[in-house]
Amino acid sequence: TPGNDNWQFKDTLNNTFFPVGEDIASYTMSIFNRWGEMIYSTKTSEAWDGTSKSTSTSSVSGTVPLGAYFYSMEITDLAGKIHKLHGSVMVVR
Repeated sequence: TPGNDNWQFKDTLNNTFFPVGEDIASYTMSIFNRWGEMIYSTKTSEAWDGTSKSTSTSSVSGTVPLGAYFYSMEITDLAGKIHKLHGSVMVVR
């Protein structure tokens, strides 16, 4: 659960969201809000830190509100096989 920046103990666990597993060569990931607007996207295997990099006029860049967000990932393994994953992630602080 990314976005734990304001918590008093500054826990370094779960501050970012990214795939974890063996044999991951690279991945692309998009994060969507509850209205289906893409608020974050990476093609360079960067972790999501609970902020929006949206350029949409209806979304504001910066720390996202608490709540559920949806992700879509394409993970390429070391053998070159592509794995598509979809799910949700909660932002809590």
